[in-house]
Amino acid sequence: MRVLEQEAVGGGDINDAYRATLDDGRVVFIKQHADAPAGMFAAEAAGLEWLREGPLRVPRVLEVADDHLMLEWLDLGGRPDPRALGRGLAQLHRLGAPSF
Repeated sequence: MRVLEQEAVGGGDINDAYRATLDDGRVVFIKQHADAPAGMFAAEAAGLEWLREGPLRVPRVLEVADDHLMLEWLDLGGRPDPRALGRGLAQLHRLGAPSF
């Protein structure tokens, strides 16, 4: 996977966040941190994979490294449904994560 182009997007204060296009045409989300604490992105990737088993839509992890995390880009549109989000979060809490 090679990044052909990327543009900065909002996504937090700790990492740099980008919407990127790969050489195979896929659009992805990339979080980068040049001096990330050891294991930070690996831990986040593991958490996201666990969350994918739950009721809410969670992006697939495509690549994880010490300095970045690459995720499936989710095109979100339409009208938000706060009640559906609340139900999904309640179901997620009942899944019983071993820790936060």
